[in-house]
Amino acid sequence: MMRINGETKVVGLMGDPVKHTLSPAMHNAAFKKLELNYRYLPFHVYEEELGQALEGVRAMQLRGINLTIPLKEKALDFLDHIDKQAGLIGAVNTVVNKCGQLYGYNTDGQGFLSSLELSGFSIENKNILIFGAGGAARGVSIPLAFEGAHKIVFINRTLSKADKLSRLISNIQLKKKVKSMSYLPSNTKAVERNVLEADLIINATPVGMNEEDGLPPGLIEDYLHSGQYIYDMIYSPQVTPLLEAARNKNAEFQNGLNMLILQGAEAFKLWTGENPPLEVMREVIT
Repeated sequence: MMRINGETKVVGLMGDPVKHTLSPAMHNAAFKKLELNYRYLPFHVYEEELGQALEGVRAMQLRGINLTIPLKEKALDFLDHIDKQAGLIGAVNTVVNKCGQLYGYNTDGQGFLSSLELSGFSIENKNILIFGAGGAARGVSIPLAFEGAHKIVFINRTLSKADKLSRLISNIQLKKKVKSMSYLPSNTKAVERNVLEADLIINATPVGMNEEDGLPPGLIEDYLHSGQYIYDMIYSPQVTPLLEAARNKNAEFQNGLNMLILQGAEAFKLWTGENPPLEVMREVIT
């Protein structure tokens, strides 16, 4: 049994909500397996209190923190150092406290790409449709552009956010075809066309976390078809309405569990300097 003492290093997750998180079980099992004196805890932090919460990381000398919805973008305002890729993405999901200096990283992109690679899906020359334009969408869309995607389309509630992300990718990868749109009724036909043409559809919104949720706004089940790959970044519940729709249409699909494990493994390395036992992490959350 692992004991808590005066040398125990604390890491954790900040977000709103956090009640669904599997990260504590995953990381604590890995710490136990490697006999590391660490503990991972969930912290329910509202967006307007993020600055105070991160100051608490310094004050209490926590080793590090993961960040989830809706804190990934705002965190950049409160950190001392930001990794180049995280700065490019404009969102941070992992913070490391080094002697009171807070360093921000984004491990989402690598975790996402690795999870697709495990499933045998190749990004090269594919048409990709992403619902959402926040931190989660940023975290995966930029790596996707660099991996050779043919076209990337964003559909988001707020068109200005989708436009901003589209311009960012266009500036980085000038030859990429990047589009953005809202899901207003006037765009119904355009949304349908882009869903039909997509090889990979990604839900990078929180829609699907709650029992009363349906599909991402603007998406209709009949638009989906076999031959597509549907990826919901949500991992709890494991089968969201979107993935149920994908199953009904005989499309391939994946939830965010593998991404959670693989991006978590990168965070684990940043905090501890150790390679985590992936199978142990997987076993406790599946």
